Amino acid sequence: VVDQIQSVFAEAATMLESRVAEAQAAADGSAEEVEAGAGKVEAIAAEILATEAAIEQQRAATAEAETALKAVEKESAAAESSLKAGAKEQRRRQKDTDDVKAVKEAGLEALVAGGFSSTKEAEKACAKLTKDMTRLGAEPSLLASASAVLLKPAEERQGFDAVVIESLRGVLTERLAAAEAALAAGVATAEALEADVAARAASAQERRRERDGHVQALARLRGDLAEQRGRRSAAEADVEALRATHSEKVGAVADAQEEVQSLKHSRETLESLATRSAAAPPAEDVAIAAA
Repeated sequence: VVDQIQSVFAEAATMLESRVAEAQAAADGSAEEVEAGAGKVEAIAAEILATEAAIEQQRAATAEAETALKAVEKESAAAESSLKAGAKEQRRRQKDTDDVKAVKEAGLEALVAGGFSSTKEAEKACAKLTKDMTRLGAEPSLLASASAVLLKPAEERQGFDAVVIESLRGVLTERLAAAEAALAAGVATAEALEADVAARAASAQERRRERDGHVQALARLRGDLAEQRGRRSAAEADVEALRATHSEKVGAVADAQEEVQSLKHSRETLESLATRSAAAPPAEDVAIAAA
C-alpha cells in the first residue's frame, strides 16, 4: 500500500514540477514582454525629447523669420509712402510747368499779338501778366517797362520795345526750361521709386513665404509631438497591463511551488511513518516477550 501511495505522490510531483516549469516559462515570457514594453516607452520618450528640441529651434527660426518680415514690410511701406509723396510732388511740378506755359501763351504772347476787344481788357491782361511775372521772379525794372510796351499797338513798337518783349520771353523760357527739367527729373525719380517699391514688395513676399513655411513646420512638429505623447500614454498603459499580467504569472509560479512544497512535505511525512512502521516488532513477538 505504501508503495502505491508513493507512486501516486511521484506522479503528482511530476505533474506539479511540470506546472511550475510552465508557470515559470509563462512568467519569464511576460517579464520579457514588460521589458520590451518599457523599452518602447523609453524609445518614444526619446522621440519626444528630440521633437521638443526641434520645436524650440523651429520656434526661434519662426520668430526670426517674423522679425525679418516685419522689417521688410516696414521698408516696403516707407518706399510706397515715398512713391506717393513723389507722385504728389510730380503733380505739383506738372502744374508749375502748365502754369508757366499758360503765362507765356495766354499772357505774354497774347499781349504781344494784340487783338483784345477793348483797352480795358488789354490792361486787365497786362496787370495779370505783371503779377504772374513777379511771382516767377522777373526783375521789377523789366516789369516797369513791360506794361507800356505791351499795351502799344504792334505797329507802334520800336527797337527798345522789342528788347523788352524778348527779355520777358527769356524769363519765361528760362522758367519753363527749369520747370520741364524738374518734371523730367521727377519722372526718373518716380521710375526709380516704382522699381524700388516692386523690389521691396517681392522681397516682402519672399520673406512672407519663408515665415509661412516656418509656421507650417512648427505646426507639423507640434502635431508630431501630440501624436508621440499619445503613443507614449498608450505604451505606458500597455506596460502597466503587462506588469499586472506578469504579477499574476509570478503569483501562479509561487502557488505551484507552494503546492510542490506541500506535496513534498506530505511525502516526507508518509515516508517517515512507513519507516517507523517497518522498524516496529510484530505484535506476536511483543506478546511472547511479555510472557
